[in-house]
Amino acid sequence: MDFEFIRCGLNLDQVNLYNVPENPEKPGDYQWEALSDQAAREIITGSIGQYLRQDAIMEIELQERKAESWLKTQLENLATEWKP
Repeated sequence: MDFEFIRCGLNLDQVNLYNVPENPEKPGDYQWEALSDQAAREIITGSIGQYLRQDAIMEIELQERKAESWLKTQLENLATEWKP
């Protein structure tokens, strides 16, 4: 299968934007783990967002909510009917 690597790591613009500290042991390298979770999420989703179908994600989330609601109803009915 053909595939393509997509760089989701830090670039210098992001280093400056998020004030990422330089790795003292490796000058010129930056500490990805110094990013907040939100900043890391923005970098990663910004890189891969163009490959995600938002309509498909929304449909999956809708189906999940429907399944959860159905399951909850079934469990409530079972609890009501079951008498030890």
